[in-house]
Amino acid sequence: MLYLWTRRRAPMHLLRIWDPRHPPSNPFLKPTLGTVQTLDKNARNKRLLQSAPTRKLRTPRPSKQSYWRQNIKIEEDPELPQAKLISIGDTDPAIIGQLRKTDGQSQDGVQRVHVQGRVYRVAKQSGLMFARLRRGLDLIQRLYAGNLAKTYDALTLARETSMEVFGELREVPAGLRAPLDRELHGNYFRTIAKAPGGDETFATRVPDDGDFPTLLNVRHLALRQDKPSAVMFIRDVLESASNTV
Repeated sequence: MLYLWTRRRAPMHLLRIWDPRHPPSNPFLKPTLGTVQTLDKNARNKRLLQSAPTRKLRTPRPSKQSYWRQNIKIEEDPELPQAKLISIGDTDPAIIGQLRKTDGQSQDGVQRVHVQGRVYRVAKQSGLMFARLRRGLDLIQRLYAGNLAKTYDALTLARETSMEVFGELREVPAGLRAPLDRELHGNYFRTIAKAPGGDETFATRVPDDGDFPTLLNVRHLALRQDKPSAVMFIRDVLESASNTV
């Protein structure tokens, strides 16, 4: 039974507001009853937390799909030919081999290569994952399909992640564009250093619409964007021209 102190006509007296045997019928007492019950529930929960300080909260179990993706393991096929390390900007057929046009084309002259760099852009579309790898000023587009695009590292791929990609260079289909009109169809990849996530991602640290003081504090990262780096190149050309006159 709960009681409420109140002042009514006379000195302080007790007003019974709730009794299990006699529920309140006065509509003015129902809001008060709800408040009292809420306070009582909060106090009871607080006592339970104080009495069990080492009580562990139950962690949610990962979904079957998430568990399945995290447990997909990829390994380099030992039956494939040895991959040749090339630079992203190499275009000499004697180094990179011939570009394959279609899957049914003969493998004569096609060289299995692997490149190293950091992720510049990532795009996903209907089971395929397109990503651009950058090293210095050179860019290359790579394509993942099948289990390569379903692994945990591929699904959580973030910009500035350092990677090593193995595969074959192919011509870009008609009507599509890519750096140097080619793309690397990967059959294996290895993550060298994973970029941070959450609030430390590149897009969060260096926003496109960031103000000047914010970008100035992270200028070592902002210069990895296309526009700031292009401005610095133009500035270098102008300074060199003015100093040689």
